[in-house]
Amino acid sequence: MASENEISLRERIRLNLLDGMKNAGLNQVQLAEKLGISKATVNNWTRGNNSPDVDMVPQICKALGIAILDLYSPRENEPIELHSEKRISSSNLSEEAQQVAQDYSQLDQPGKNVVRVVIQEEGKRVKAEKEKRQVPAFEPQTVRRIPLYFTPAAAGMMSPAEGQDYEMIEVGKDVPWNADFAVKIDGESMEPYIRDGSTVYVNREPLENGDVGIFYVDGNMICKQYYKDEDGNVRLLSLNRACRYADRYISVKDTDTVMMYYGRVLLPRRPMVSWA
Repeated sequence: MASENEISLRERIRLNLLDGMKNAGLNQVQLAEKLGISKATVNNWTRGNNSPDVDMVPQICKALGIAILDLYSPRENEPIELHSEKRISSSNLSEEAQQVAQDYSQLDQPGKNVVRVVIQEEGKRVKAEKEKRQVPAFEPQTVRRIPLYFTPAAAGMMSPAEGQDYEMIEVGKDVPWNADFAVKIDGESMEPYIRDGSTVYVNREPLENGDVGIFYVDGNMICKQYYKDEDGNVRLLSLNRACRYADRYISVKDTDTVMMYYGRVLLPRRPMVSWA
């Protein structure tokens, strides 16, 4: 249960921003001029309608003469949860998680407070997204059968398109209610979001930028992140950037490449779009 003194991360940023502006002797117009943005944007921040984009934070802190941590630091008398409900053995953590833990241990106390705040807020967001994906109350909570395909998708390892080897599997309420079929993933190019050898659930809804989909490209079925720019060019991206060699780029002017979309992979959250 939340403490009476606990506030949201957005409200904390808003209050710290107002303090920073006051200490720097800047009003909304002056801060907007320093940042090269509109006064309305700054006004939205100070009203708590939204928070600054991550890319804008360093510029704000430079203009106010404060550290980035100061913008996220908890307010006075605001409690920060120091212990998680369940301890996880370090032997069960991935190398990346262990490195994050090591980096965390080297922070000073204000830095650790900020990290804990971010983790708490992100945990709330992830939980809310999962709740949105739960089966609606009107949806029957019964076991159903969907096809599991063994060859339609390969994350980086190209699989032949021909062949429809599959079996019907029973799935319960732990599987997204809107899943139309499942596929086995072969390859590491979509890690850590999709592990080699894992099963993913797919539906046939339209794709948006950042979604992961199953595609047919020139005789191969692949699992990739989708991005289409304003000119109509399509990028199919490997989430594991060490496997960027498996990316595909289809120019709007390309009349030779055959590409078809088969379905959207249902993930807990949409991965960040990046082809760097």
